[in-house]
Amino acid sequence: MRCSSGKGKPLGRTGSFGIFKERVRTIDVGVQGVAGVQVDRRYHGGPDRALHQYPVEHYARLADAFPALRETFVPGCLGENVSSSGLCEQDVFVGMWCGWGPVFCRSRSRARSAGGSITVSR
Repeated sequence: MRCSSGKGKPLGRTGSFGIFKERVRTIDVGVQGVAGVQVDRRYHGGPDRALHQYPVEHYARLADAFPALRETFVPGCLGENVSSSGLCEQDVFVGMWCGWGPVFCRSRSRARSAGGSITVSR
């Protein structure tokens, strides 16, 4: 498992985005999301979208689809807070509980085409 976090960074003329994440040793996760991460609360954070998990297995698939960008597809590159193996779409179901250390999360939304969404529930 890899944890990633980051603050908003400029992207073109459209403003600041928190998608850019860097590896960190730990993240503090609460019901509202990951502490210290700047997000647009209309789309991120809160008990139904507190944590973004992305399966490690998908980075190779992205690299194969976009070979010129192969080196950029690393954990954290898609805005995910957690990258872990064994939690792909076929493995995660709505209502399923997952745990990483002291944090227990419950899947609250259906997986998207390229990854899943695991959210904190206490």
